[in-house]
Parts: sequence; C-alpha cells; structure tokens
Amino acid sequence: MGFWIMILSGLIGLEMLHLGFNKRAQKPLRPVLVGIGIILMAFAIYVATPLGADLILKVAM
Repeated sequence: MGFWIMILSGLIGLEMLHLGFNKRAQKPLRPVLVGIGIILMAFAIYVATPLGADLILKVAM
C-alpha cells in the first residue's frame, strides 16, 4: 500500500511541478503549484523510507 501511495504522490508532485513551470500558467498560480509539487515530492521520498512506510501502515490500520 505504501508503494502505491509513494508512486501516486510522486507522479502528482511531478505534474504539479510541470504545471508550475509552464509558461502558460497564470503568474499568481505558479508559486502555489511549485510549492504543492515540492511538498508532494518530499512526501513521496519520506514514504519511500522504512520510517515513512511504517507510518503509512499505522495510519491505514
């Protein structure tokens, strides 16, 4: 279960970063998208560690 949470949050974080660096995005929205993308990527990295996987299992059970 933690593996899929890591994969999904990583993919969503990458998409947010992509949208944030897109030139067609509105100027006020760019930093918000980049910030959300960085937070999701950090969460995906944390979940990939044994401590993060243990936390996910505790929350899910």
